[in-house]
Amino acid sequence: MPIRSRFIRIFDNYPLEPFQMADLPSLVKLEKQAFPVDYWVKEDFLEELAMDPDCLRVIRDNGRVIGYVHSEIRRVRGSNSRIQRIGEIGSIAVDKNYRGKRLGEKLFTFGVKRLKELKASRIIINTRLDNHPMKTLAENKFGFEVSRVIKNLYEDGAGAYEMVLA
Repeated sequence: MPIRSRFIRIFDNYPLEPFQMADLPSLVKLEKQAFPVDYWVKEDFLEELAMDPDCLRVIRDNGRVIGYVHSEIRRVRGSNSRIQRIGEIGSIAVDKNYRGKRLGEKLFTFGVKRLKELKASRIIINTRLDNHPMKTLAENKFGFEVSRVIKNLYEDGAGAYEMVLA
């Protein structure tokens, strides 16, 4: 089987699906594995879902969440006093045992597409300064550019790149 066909088959074996409440325990476990510092707990996810029930998409394997993307629209008053719809990809995580299958790219693609469909005037992400894979993915695959560095964004004092879709 050609390499491309083999890749497509692996990629298609993990469809993106809407979040279901039964996913919450495995989602919380994945979050803690992926983000040892500043991870979201059950209440954080519930709060986000209360504001936007469609903000999460997941990838499952045998009923367990192995990847997810969180995307949201925030309404912000701009300098001209008009309300702007700012799209944010708040989080993307893939189980460490499933990395290298381009699932993060699939999740990112969905997040950007969803925010464009929701008519975001800008799309941003914040990524830790030491998260080189996410920064590279955002820049090289999606055209995001660093707009600024935010110091001490995370609980451990780490900074982040704020990146904006160019």
